[in-house]
Amino acid sequence: MADIIGYFPFATQNVTVGVSSTQSTAFRPQTRQVRLVSDADCYIAFGASATATTSSMLLPAGVVEYFEVHPGDLIAVIQKSTTGNLNIAEMGR
Repeated sequence: MADIIGYFPFATQNVTVGVSSTQSTAFRPQTRQVRLVSDADCYIAFGASATATTSSMLLPAGVVEYFEVHPGDLIAVIQKSTTGNLNIAEMGR
């Protein structure tokens, strides 16, 4: 788990969880961590041009997770079985 002490959320985005991989917008220059929660089970992938597949990391619905990230990267998401929304809070110091 990422160290969340001293980080604050300054931007959020919602990404649709669907049958094909959908990308977030690129993280802002000051983003160092993200807080993720989805209302549907989904698979997520990180990177400069990420694509989520059913082999990617599983994020269960309702579970809050924190990840360290690189500015300019993004998150891709795809559903496990139902559609929903992935909430991303970008965090920095």
